[in-house]
Amino acid sequence: MTILGVSSVAPWVMQAIARAVSAFVEIDALVEKTGELVSRYTGAE
Repeated sequence: MTILGVSSVAPWVMQAIARAVSAFVEIDALVEKTGELVSRYTGAE
C-alpha cells in the first residue's frame, strides 16, 4: 500500500485490464456465463 491507498499491479494484470476495457458484452450473457463458471468450479447448481 502507498500513502494514496493503492498498490501497483503486475504487468499481466494491466494487460488483462487493457483487453477487458476494449470489449463490449451483454450483461445478461455475462451473468449467465459467470453463473456457469461458478457452478463448474464449486459444484453449486
